[in-house]
Amino acid sequence: MNVSLTPLVEEAPKESEPVKVLLAEDDPTQRLVVAHLVRNAGYLVETVPDGESALARILEETFDILITDLDMPGLDGSCLCQRIREASLANYLYILMLTAHTGDVDVAAGLEAGADDFVRKPANPVELLARLKNGSRIVKLQREAYRNSITDALLGVFNRRYLIHQLRCEVWRAHRYQRPLTVLMVDLDHFKQINDRFGHSAGDQVLVGFARKTRGLIRASDWFARFGGEEF
Repeated sequence: MNVSLTPLVEEAPKESEPVKVLLAEDDPTQRLVVAHLVRNAGYLVETVPDGESALARILEETFDILITDLDMPGLDGSCLCQRIREASLANYLYILMLTAHTGDVDVAAGLEAGADDFVRKPANPVELLARLKNGSRIVKLQREAYRNSITDALLGVFNRRYLIHQLRCEVWRAHRYQRPLTVLMVDLDHFKQINDRFGHSAGDQVLVGFARKTRGLIRASDWFARFGGEEF
């Protein structure tokens, strides 16, 4: 099997995970004030002083929301949005633009560049948190959609799509750290006979029981996926 040694998403986000926010603001005082406000609202916050730093962090780590100033030296907010939308990120990044401009043309330019929403500066704390909450709601809906896309509906374990992606990630990790990788392929014997004799509902119960038993036996560092049919 030819496997590309490229790191992919390592695990599905959990519904209870806090929302990760990256704040890009060149003004130190504003950066401190906004970060303090957002952090006190229960978000995980990381700050950077410019657009270049923001883009670098986004390309190397997963964030849920970006709060960025429109006017920054070097890579400004609009250009940053464009670069982000052109990048192949593992997840959709919700972008909230901060702008001191009052003209609709400037706001429209930011939205056309890829921002999802905007807040005028100086930001009203109530409005900022309300718009951030709206962005978080969208982020959580996307998390749920992603979880559903990589989960077997009957068994609640990872599906073949996740298996293929995650296996590539594990091969990359093993190659990078020069560690062995173990893959166990399991096939339930005589499963067709169960379906033929007792019906598919009984077969489903066997699969559910097997999946539950196996998930209770493996280590926290291991993962378990359905390859197809009665193969895991």
